[in-house]
Amino acid sequence: MKKTIIRILLVILVFVISTFVGVFIIMNSSNVLTVFNIKSVNHIYNNFEVKFDRVKAAVKYKIEMLDSDSNIIYSVYTTDTDNKFILNNLKYNMSYSLMVYAYDSLGDYKPAKDAYVFTFNDPLFSSNNNLNLNNSEYNLQIDGDLSSNNYYLLIKRDDNILENNIIKDNSYNINIDYYKDMNTVLNLELVCDGITIDKLSLYNGINPLSDIHITSPSNNTSLVYDDVILTYDGGDNASNYKINLYHDNDLISSTDTLKKKAKFSSSLFMGGSNYRVEVIASNGDYVKSDSISFTMTDKIKMKPVYISNNPKYVKAGTKITLASPSENANIYYTLNGEDPLTDGILYTEPITIDSNVILKCVATGDLRENSIVKEYDINVGSKNSLSVYISPSNQGLNEGVHATGFTTEKNEMNDIANYVVERLKSYGVTVYRNNPSGNINQWNRDANYLGVDMKLAIHSNASSKHTAYGTETWIDTENSETYSLANLIENSITDLYPYKDRVGYNRGVKYANGEIGEANDSYVRFGMLVEVAYHDDYQDALFIMQNKQQIGYAMADAILKYYQII
Repeated sequence: MKKTIIRILLVILVFVISTFVGVFIIMNSSNVLTVFNIKSVNHIYNNFEVKFDRVKAAVKYKIEMLDSDSNIIYSVYTTDTDNKFILNNLKYNMSYSLMVYAYDSLGDYKPAKDAYVFTFNDPLFSSNNNLNLNNSEYNLQIDGDLSSNNYYLLIKRDDNILENNIIKDNSYNINIDYYKDMNTVLNLELVCDGITIDKLSLYNGINPLSDIHITSPSNNTSLVYDDVILTYDGGDNASNYKINLYHDNDLISSTDTLKKKAKFSSSLFMGGSNYRVEVIASNGDYVKSDSISFTMTDKIKMKPVYISNNPKYVKAGTKITLASPSENANIYYTLNGEDPLTDGILYTEPITIDSNVILKCVATGDLRENSIVKEYDINVGSKNSLSVYISPSNQGLNEGVHATGFTTEKNEMNDIANYVVERLKSYGVTVYRNNPSGNINQWNRDANYLGVDMKLAIHSNASSKHTAYGTETWIDTENSETYSLANLIENSITDLYPYKDRVGYNRGVKYANGEIGEANDSYVRFGMLVEVAYHDDYQDALFIMQNKQQIGYAMADAILKYYQII
């Protein structure tokens, strides 16, 4: 009889618990990102329509398309689950992958269950076409099958239509009378079913490059002593951009690039000196250029304030700490969203968090420029799970100081990664790892498609003259979400560094500003890259070889503490 009563009580207990759990899940489902699907992707030529499930907890979605090399060719945020757009930068016979991400109010995200993968086989103007007509006969090349439909080639000069004919051959001779001995532009369109599939402009006697304009820094300005980020627009159709930096009239740096952004290290500058930057866009004999001048001041800018914990999930009662990498920093903060420079409290002890607050903080110092004001929207709560993507170096040709036992960057960083993985997994963290035969773009794609909370790239460093040493950690910008954790990881390694008498061994958190793929906010959601030490420096290489487990555990513990797992 007693056994029967016990069984009945157990059944009732299980029922009550199941009911409670079910009700809890239903009540909180609107606050949790759930699994969702891309329902359909339809495209007629370069016109796309994407439909996907609505996620209750999502405040926005991100549609992103990658090419076969995992380069991002299209990215847009939206609140709609039915979206239409046109892509004019597709390439014939290339594979593409389209993914949708759902974001909640805290900025956490979840990818769709599966990406949509396709190969674009519709006809396009070939990338092998020369933009310059050069007053000679011109043979236009078109990729793809033109026999499956009625494709029209439209040729215009100014507003006049010169041709609008069906085209069946992939090679087409343009009538030289349309441009010979003229300074003109022919605008071509490939059209089918009333839809313009592709466009191409051909130039005769006219510079095919659009005007180029340096957007930052401003001309004739004074800059606080720091790295300089150069941005510019225009120069369309350029095959190369050359960026020259002059100190007075002396060329001190010259770089060729295809990007419209460049970074000059502060080590190139001297306070109180004048500099000029010149950007030259070129295509064959054609060039366009722009230049600006600036003065570098002696005043150094304070580093921003970082915090001890992930602001999105702070357990009630947590005492968070504030710090700045700058020496002798005075930190001011507010908890109500007000400006800490005018209304801030001087930080002297950890701040107890019992409710949601907007923390704003700034670092100041005598005779130094104030840091940017960092804002942390602190949310009281607990994170149920953590997933991390570990990406150790695959650079098997980078050899270190053999006398220390150091073999290659790939071998030794993978050893350190083993300890990071071991430590994280021992606390229940889900860990993924890169495929060494892949590349940075593929690793970023995999991390994003897995929906991980963070991605950590682990490398060792080297210098051209073999004179540098120490640890540095790279993130995208000082505004990146990764700023606090990057500083915590950097500190965890430098705390282990045994040669404290070496000036500048803590090289700090540095900003790549788009130059490092695994620390680029546009490519990977929460990514950073650690340069553990310099493998071409004897003491640094020895530090790595004698402390691999400690280094791996230290990085893992910084992550675990940041997310309040330990």
